[in-house]
Amino acid sequence: MHRAVLRPFEFGGDWSCRCRLLSGPVRDFNLIVERSRARAATEVLHLDGRSIERVVEAGWLLVFCAEGTLSAGSFEAETGDTIQLAAGRHRLDGENALALVMSVHMLRGK
Repeated sequence: MHRAVLRPFEFGGDWSCRCRLLSGPVRDFNLIVERSRARAATEVLHLDGRSIERVVEAGWLLVFCAEGTLSAGSFEAETGDTIQLAAGRHRLDGENALALVMSVHMLRGK
């Protein structure tokens, strides 16, 4: 997998957008939230044998295994798998793995 293409880009879903395919197939990976109820973030993590910890207080942590194998919480994932974890503190592990990690934080009172 060409790692340079895995760059999160945030934009409002109410934007008017157009695009043109430059070459080859495309896989589009979206995380959509209602901004009045939640905030979200997506990051690319290169797992190289060191544990990484992520915390979500109220919401979910979604971990997409883009390359290799990894573990998140008490679950294992291979390329193409997604793990959904509830609120809490979670450890991510992998050896030469690539993950898209999306945190969804619910806003209080929503």
